[in-house]
Amino acid sequence: MNRRRLLLLGASVLVLSGCDQLKSMFGAGKIPFNSIDITGAGNNDLTLGFADIAAMTVADTDVFASANSHHALVVDGNAGDTLTLVDYDPDGAGGLAPATWTQVATGVGLDGSAGGGYNVFDLVRGGTVLASVAMDSDITRL
Repeated sequence: MNRRRLLLLGASVLVLSGCDQLKSMFGAGKIPFNSIDITGAGNNDLTLGFADIAAMTVADTDVFASANSHHALVVDGNAGDTLTLVDYDPDGAGGLAPATWTQVATGVGLDGSAGGGYNVFDLVRGGTVLASVAMDSDITRL
């Protein structure tokens, strides 16, 4: 099995190189960044939850123009790659409503213009957007 390397380019892009690996970013976040690139040889899978995104991002609304949250992340990839966005339930089976991922834009650019290569998802709880993810449209969302 090939190992993946985590590479930081500049101060804000995390590149996961290698192939056929499953990466979960739960608990990550020691170095803030606003973009993850899972493009590489083979099919790559990435799983992200709210804690991951909140810990990794720098609370910057300039990551992409159509972001509806200060916790915004861009995920680039290619055909065969998958992204799992995990819903967030702050109190488990308690009385608080969970936050769920909703697709809010299809085929847009990072500037929000039509005809681009990204699909945008917001994590929404009680009408409040907790996080936004712009996912390369070549990636399959699970």
